[in-house]
Amino acid sequence: MTIREIAKLAGVSPSTVSKILNNKDKHISSDTRSRVLEVVAHYQYSPLAKAMERSELHSRLVGLLVPSVADFYSANILRNFEKELSKQGYNLVVCNTDGDVETENNAMYLLRARRVECVVVISDSLSPSLNDLLVQSGIPFIRLTTMGDSKDAINIAFDYKKAIEMLMQCFFSNKHRKIALVISRSQRHIKQYYREETEERQQIFDGSLVFELSDEVAEVNEVLNVILKTGCRAILAGNMSIADELSKAALMRHLSLGQDLSLAAIDDRDSSFASSSALTCVKLPFDEHARVAVDAVLALIEGRKVQNETCPVGVLFSPGESVVENSEGVKPRIAVVGTINMDVMLEVSHLPNAGETIIITDKTILPGGKGANQAVGVAKLGAEVGMIGRLGNDLYGKELFHNLHSANVNVAGVVFDSKHQTGRAYIYVTDHADYSIGVHAGANAGLDRMQVMNYADMIKQASYCLVQTEIPMETVEYIGQLCVENNIKMILKPSPAKVLSNQLLRNIFMLVPNEVELNHLVSGSRSVEDKVGELLNRGVPRIVLTLGENGCYYADNEKEQYFEPMKVEVVDTAGASDAFISALAVYLAEGIQMERAIEYANIAAGISISRIGVQSALADRNTIEMKYKQKERSVAL
Repeated sequence: MTIREIAKLAGVSPSTVSKILNNKDKHISSDTRSRVLEVVAHYQYSPLAKAMERSELHSRLVGLLVPSVADFYSANILRNFEKELSKQGYNLVVCNTDGDVETENNAMYLLRARRVECVVVISDSLSPSLNDLLVQSGIPFIRLTTMGDSKDAINIAFDYKKAIEMLMQCFFSNKHRKIALVISRSQRHIKQYYREETEERQQIFDGSLVFELSDEVAEVNEVLNVILKTGCRAILAGNMSIADELSKAALMRHLSLGQDLSLAAIDDRDSSFASSSALTCVKLPFDEHARVAVDAVLALIEGRKVQNETCPVGVLFSPGESVVENSEGVKPRIAVVGTINMDVMLEVSHLPNAGETIIITDKTILPGGKGANQAVGVAKLGAEVGMIGRLGNDLYGKELFHNLHSANVNVAGVVFDSKHQTGRAYIYVTDHADYSIGVHAGANAGLDRMQVMNYADMIKQASYCLVQTEIPMETVEYIGQLCVENNIKMILKPSPAKVLSNQLLRNIFMLVPNEVELNHLVSGSRSVEDKVGELLNRGVPRIVLTLGENGCYYADNEKEQYFEPMKVEVVDTAGASDAFISALAVYLAEGIQMERAIEYANIAAGISISRIGVQSALADRNTIEMKYKQKERSVAL
């Protein structure tokens, strides 16, 4: 610290400072004198400091700039670093900056005045002003950070990437595929490592399962509610404070860690804290971190070169008992590419004839679209499902998006279209459950090849892909080719009925038309068996023809079989085919034989038509399998 620097800080001339320090200040105001002496006292100015700086004497002091000594992470680093530094005969000068630029400036003046031999900064990023001060001071400096990926200083960092890799490997080896990440705002760098690990394991990154907390205590309870509603039972906590709060929240819900819920965490507490051996975690070795940091400091002070610009500090895995095998195993994964509509259901006495005006007795607005219906049907049966679709950027679009997300559908491939409205379907339903549908495609018409290419990983990571011809045929053709190239089984619902190329027919795994659609695909008055046979000859590997109240007919190049329907009181048949296809796909994906899978699908369709609505009428697994057992018992009798 020099007289010129004191003068600059006090806002006076160097000569004024000199007069005050030499008691020649008779004509200087008391305010000016107080201001100068306050700066002198604060920075511990000594007239001999400059001479001492030029001498060969060493202060054996190291400066530490820390944003907050109250911060748990910073306090752990500070405690271990100071302990390790003292072993080498050095003392620490700690400056708490609160991240304030003016405080940082003052701290650097103080450290220079104390002649520190190196400056250590605890921070994930250096502000330009602080970086300039450090460079201008000529004092060597290093940074202790969580990220270790900056090039603006020598960084000593915990290897968080390795920590996330270890914990994700633990979850995956225990058959967990849906894993929530709960971190504090200061740990945002972890999110990228989590995403990389998820995608490296051929999983779809779901941002809705990442939670950044500003108040760890207040927000954890609500976050756990959201996680549990998604069906997720595996959580990765970014630090021990979050892990503790999650444990308490789970206990309040009578959930047992290691049984009902799997929890793993990054243990950011040093060895002075006794951590539970039952918790699966990765420990941050603060003592090793301190040793690496002190070695780097001594190297800088002694003029030796620090080998790496970034020095990652290894982490330690502790298996614990809080992550257990997912009893549900690995769920099948199914992709759905198709329409998302808002259905307007109009109840009428009979379907209108050409030129006829009829009275609508009731109107109901419900979420629909064949693609969305099938996605919700798959999710209800417990499989993982990803949806590629298109919505208008309007109220209906936002409502439908939320509805899919709430139904546990991965909506990463659903895009909002600012130029077109959300699609709508107008469904006339009679007292006898007959129906006809008119569809306004809206945003669905923009579901093109480029959008599918952008989200192709959702298809490539699935075992089955469900598609309908409500979307542009060019897109359907592209999906067929994509599925063949990646060995994905595509099930196509030709609704509305359109001309299908022979190439598309060869590319699909299964075609599921109804009688009306079959008659459009193959004209003439021949039997359904003959028409199905013609489609098989054109290259379709297998066909399930749904026959309404007569059940369905299955055929491939080796066999054919009729299946009886489930006997129910018919209420609304609008979503029967979607219920059938979603159930068929799930059970086939689980390895169930074709005949049994069709039986399950028939039951799913029967349950659907016995209820009002479409998505709300879709059956869950327990109901389908209970009905199947009842049917088996009745046959046995």
